[in-house]
Amino acid sequence: MNYEYFGLVVYGPLRSGKSSYSIQALAEVYGVVNTPGWKKALYLLDWPSWVDWFLDNVELDWDAWKRFMVFKPREFVAKVKETNSEQRLLLIWDDAGFWLSHYDYHNPFLKAVAEYMNVLASDWASVIFTTPNPKWLLTHVRNLPGGHTGRVSKATGNPYQRTLRYMKVYEGWMAPDLKKTGVRPIFIDHFDVKLPNDVFQEYDAVRRSYAEEAKKRMW
Repeated sequence: MNYEYFGLVVYGPLRSGKSSYSIQALAEVYGVVNTPGWKKALYLLDWPSWVDWFLDNVELDWDAWKRFMVFKPREFVAKVKETNSEQRLLLIWDDAGFWLSHYDYHNPFLKAVAEYMNVLASDWASVIFTTPNPKWLLTHVRNLPGGHTGRVSKATGNPYQRTLRYMKVYEGWMAPDLKKTGVRPIFIDHFDVKLPNDVFQEYDAVRRSYAEEAKKRMW
């Protein structure tokens, strides 16, 4: 693959729309690659023309989340072992802080994930990790060069527009002397958390299994 890597940690309050954003991103990305002529359009069109082409030609792939969103470690491992490189564009690790907690840094699996982070750009154009707080994540995940953070917030206090959100994305930087670090804003993405009803119902059932998994670990 010949793509620049764009990593992203999406964070925000519980139930704020992090997973909805990720599902919509998958639907758009894999909807595009399922559309004939997408590479030519991507490389030849300017941004306004690309948007017009997208709206006129692309059918969103609302099943993509079933193939490219993972939660359990074994799901992540199985996905990175797949060999179909043409489909290795975007991968989502939903609620990644549950398994990739920096508090569990001694876990051999987390060490292996940290090592894989050095080379995952050979496999994927983008990986998105969702978490309520990026500080909960393994350091190698949240501080990966080429990585970004995006905070999901409500777009308005209007009760009639309560599903509207925006995500402000920041890019990290480090001074050449390695002594100073920081972030700079690079773009804002506006979206609606509402998903097609059938997609929401299926994902909600999966989401509830996350809570069941967490409860099992308490007793």
